[in-house]
Amino acid sequence: MHVDLPIVHPPIETYQGNSFILGILLAHQNVSCIYFNNYINMSCKDTTDTFYMNLMFTKSMWEDYRVCGIAEMNLYDTHNIGKKEFVDFLKERINQGCYLLFYRVDEYYLSYTKYYNKDHFIHDSYVYGYNNESFSVMAYQNNKLSEIKVPYQEICEAVYSSSFCTFRPNHGIEVNVNLDLIYQEYQNYYNSAFGDVNQEGVVYGINTYDVLVGCLNMLINCTDLERKEIDPRPFRCLWEHKKVMKDRFVMLNEKYSVGYRMYPLAVELDRIAHTVFMMVLKFNITRDDNLLKSMIQYLTKMKENELQCRFVV
Repeated sequence: MHVDLPIVHPPIETYQGNSFILGILLAHQNVSCIYFNNYINMSCKDTTDTFYMNLMFTKSMWEDYRVCGIAEMNLYDTHNIGKKEFVDFLKERINQGCYLLFYRVDEYYLSYTKYYNKDHFIHDSYVYGYNNESFSVMAYQNNKLSEIKVPYQEICEAVYSSSFCTFRPNHGIEVNVNLDLIYQEYQNYYNSAFGDVNQEGVVYGINTYDVLVGCLNMLINCTDLERKEIDPRPFRCLWEHKKVMKDRFVMLNEKYSVGYRMYPLAVELDRIAHTVFMMVLKFNITRDDNLLKSMIQYLTKMKENELQCRFVV
């Protein structure tokens, strides 16, 4: 038997948990417009170290979609499930239309990871189907988000003795493009706000540029002995934010004749953000300070351009 629940390869890949959830939502027509209504604002920790920055889209985790009724979730503890019955239990959940979210997976047991039979490394992993021998998993393989077939026994060993959740889109609702919501999310982004409540120690919206610049300035001021690599994830997420922005303005222009003036800006921001991301990768090889200075100039100009061209419905 072969059962793969609907999923598309998502347009964002920086964090596989967020990516998996978006891949599910985009595969279900009744909720797919969440891609345009959401994925506008961003947040990060107020830090000068890219490895602790955790830049990501706001309101994009599974719990956010459970709270707003987009999806339903259930929590399971493997201690309440016999190990011999565990695989069949997971398959039953998939047969019911539930995707599997594993938060604590020991990659020592997973042959597609670099930790296989070497080190016990705890990470996350996500399952969307199965066949007669393996589960269908979305996870990173060789630094690329991939759809992988993983033998039953590997998943069982890697996951058993921890809790996990199921995630099932709500088929009883219809999400449409909401221009008012999009407008409000952009205002929050420009005003560096998260609704009415900003969490202490967290930076929101367009001010996340300042955190990225601060991290790069810290590297410039470090001695060679102190210098660390740049974590590429915040810069990849920044690039993905601009890719989503471009997709959104294509849709708004085609369907509503709205935002056509923003599209050229979105294209340019997408191009520059990709350039910055590639410069990060190059810096981690060369440690060339000139790259840091160029990235700062690019980021500063990107923020200026966005503020000068605020989106108005």
